[in-house]
Order: sequence, then C-alpha cells, then structure tokens
Amino acid sequence: MFNENAICCSGNDCSKTTTDENAYVELRYDAYGIPTRYYCDDCYENNYPYRKDAYYDYLNAGEYLDDDY
Repeated sequence: MFNENAICCSGNDCSKTTTDENAYVELRYDAYGIPTRYYCDDCYENNYPYRKDAYYDYLNAGEYLDDDY
C-alpha cells in the first residue's frame, strides 16, 4: 500500500523512505543554506552531490570584497 506521506531518499539507487526504521531521511541543505533534496544519512555521507567542502571559497583566491586595506 502506498503511503502518500512517505518521502523517498534522492540518492542513487536508494529506496529508503521516511517510514522505514532507522532510515533518517531528512531535507538537506548546501553550504549556503539552500535546501537541496531529501537524503538518508548513508547517502548524505557517501553520495551527496552538494558537499559543503566542494564549494569554492573566495577567501582562498587572494581577492576580498572588503576594502579595508
């Protein structure tokens, strides 16, 4: 029976839903706080395409937006 309140994980080949025990499917956010999709903990750790450490950090580029020089 289909549960219309169940949310599926967006990971590749993952069939976990919010109704599964120990699945913990939650809405995940990228580094800028923008909601991306629902992912389970396993897919969030291993298969999450919006990893926070993969974003470009402008502070490492040598140019800053502040003009306090």
